[in-house]
Amino acid sequence: MRVVVDTNVLMSGVFFGGVPGRILEAWRDGKLTLVVSPGRT
Repeated sequence: MRVVVDTNVLMSGVFFGGVPGRILEAWRDGKLTLVVSPGRT
C-alpha cells in the first residue's frame, strides 16, 4: 500500500488524532516507510 502524507495530514495527526493519527502511529511502529521527495525551487 502507498500512502501520501502532506503537511495537513501530519499536523492533523499530531494535534487531533483520528485516521491521520493512525497513519502516524503506523509510521512510528515501523509499518510504513517514510519516503521524501525533494521540494520545488
